[in-house]
Amino acid sequence: MNIKKKVILIGSGYSVKKGLNLDLWNQIKGEDIWSLNFCYRFMPYLPSKQVWADTNVWEKCQDSLLILNQYGVDLHARNYHGYEDYPQVKLHNVENEKHELLPFADDKGLEWNSIFIGRCGFVGLFALSLACAMKYDEIYLLGYDFGTVDQTVTKTHWYQELSQINAGSYGKTSLYLQGDKPRSEIEDFEYYLKSKTKIFNVSDITRIDYFDKLTYSEFFERLK
Repeated sequence: MNIKKKVILIGSGYSVKKGLNLDLWNQIKGEDIWSLNFCYRFMPYLPSKQVWADTNVWEKCQDSLLILNQYGVDLHARNYHGYEDYPQVKLHNVENEKHELLPFADDKGLEWNSIFIGRCGFVGLFALSLACAMKYDEIYLLGYDFGTVDQTVTKTHWYQELSQINAGSYGKTSLYLQGDKPRSEIEDFEYYLKSKTKIFNVSDITRIDYFDKLTYSEFFERLK
């Protein structure tokens, strides 16, 4: 029997709320789960990896991130200055010396230590590229909404009502929208159609149309 290597990436999008109402944490317990940015702070157990691209995550949560690592959680971040004294954090380059956008690559991303992050520099693309480079067979995206369906909606993060940490992007639909349409950079997700990995988006409000979409019920059924 061919056992597929699968991973769950938990982003910040508000659609995760629907999963929480359907007993998400118990349904996915024991799976390979990656937390993006601040998500780990609101999980009832440890993720297998913690991933961030923006240095404000490190600046605000350095102590707790290092504690995560002490408990066996792998830390992955975009290669910036400020981590020189912390070999616990695995750093990944996202551009070359000419600051040109790197092409997406399944097979060479880790070998070149170069991870595609997209034009907006969002952690969602960074984590997705890392998972593809690690050659997972299936990737399940949670909270990959790319903003909201209505620019007047201010609930953009599933944990913003629980958090005492200001992520700096709460309620800012302008990060994702141009008027009432998604920013053109959403097209960066099209790169992943070249991937050998099967990617599913578990969000009923997502603006990202490049992947097969699953309801939470369908997602839970696939994990059985």
